[in-house]
Amino acid sequence: MSETLKVVHIPRQRHTEHQGELDPVTAFLEDFAPGQGQLTLVCWGRAWSHYWGAMGNCDLRGFILSCSTGYLVGKLMLPYDVMLKRAERREEKWLQQIVEALKVQLKVST
Repeated sequence: MSETLKVVHIPRQRHTEHQGELDPVTAFLEDFAPGQGQLTLVCWGRAWSHYWGAMGNCDLRGFILSCSTGYLVGKLMLPYDVMLKRAERREEKWLQQIVEALKVQLKVST
């Protein structure tokens, strides 16, 4: 498999009154080889990225859909935990909304 890049645009979304709105998000899914890929999410000037080197035989899309939102958020927050010594709870909730929106978008865009 050659390296592939898939760009997924997630439009502005309205959540419950407690969550508010989610600004548009751009997701970059990069498959480098079978079982190896990187996800980068960009929203309103912030970016989160993580590389997985052992995803079994899945491509990145399939891997993301098979993982829990909490697992993905944890991996995407790793650099922030190291830099800030603790994850900012508000940003973690925001990233959770982004990951959930990405999973919905990936399910509908086969």
